[in-house]
Amino acid sequence: MTDSCPDHLSVSQISMLMRCPMQYEWRYIKGVKAPYPVALAQGNAMHRVLQSVNSYFMLKKKWLKEADVADIWRTVWGETQKEVEDWGEESQESVLVSGFDLLRTYLREVADETVPVACEEFFDVKINGESVIGYIDLVEKDSVSDYKVVGRTPSQKDVENHMQLALYCIVKQVKLGQIIALNKKKQEVTVIPAKFNCKEWLGWFGDIIDRYAAMRKAGVFPPCQPDSWMCSEKFCGYYKQCRGASRKKKGVRIQYVQIGGVDPRKAEVEDE
Repeated sequence: MTDSCPDHLSVSQISMLMRCPMQYEWRYIKGVKAPYPVALAQGNAMHRVLQSVNSYFMLKKKWLKEADVADIWRTVWGETQKEVEDWGEESQESVLVSGFDLLRTYLREVADETVPVACEEFFDVKINGESVIGYIDLVEKDSVSDYKVVGRTPSQKDVENHMQLALYCIVKQVKLGQIIALNKKKQEVTVIPAKFNCKEWLGWFGDIIDRYAAMRKAGVFPPCQPDSWMCSEKFCGYYKQCRGASRKKKGVRIQYVQIGGVDPRKAEVEDE
């Protein structure tokens, strides 16, 4: 367990800070890792395979055959599934089959429309003195793309407001960013493009990073709203340590000062 903030931020960390600062505290300040869910494992494995697919194209100027991609996927998923702690409604076999179906669809419908010049490209930039790091999934001459393995395909508005994609565009100094959504429920792959005003986004990033840098320095990490979609055992791996534990907390006292009658603050205003 660690007691200090990491010396850098990633977009995923910034997103977590915005969704629920307390979740960030558990993961990055206290160093407590949540159970590894199958959805995250599948996404990570798919990214590894797509990296191999794009790397092969950059080297050979042609795409891997479907049978070869199937072999790579089988190997990668075989390694990744060993780490899964929360399977939900999935199984090793169901993810194996759906994963290859998605990869095959990508090869047939999307790959030929891309010309990779880099993949999983690491970057480290400083914004207002704060180090921000990340990996760009797919870089082309005039665009960047981010692969997402999802249960719901993002809307156009989702993509236009996508922080990760905006930062990729800033780093590579391009205007066009794309989400390549691999929908595991519908077994379809959709490319959703959007144009980003990098100057405006950089100003926004500067403001956000300043605010969260101050939060990290102060060590104050409040929880998200309890009606938030992620404040549940299903979507938050820290629910039992956080809200679940708070429900059993003892020694919290309440002192009744006034119930009913006139709000004294309102009376003070009227007197003025």
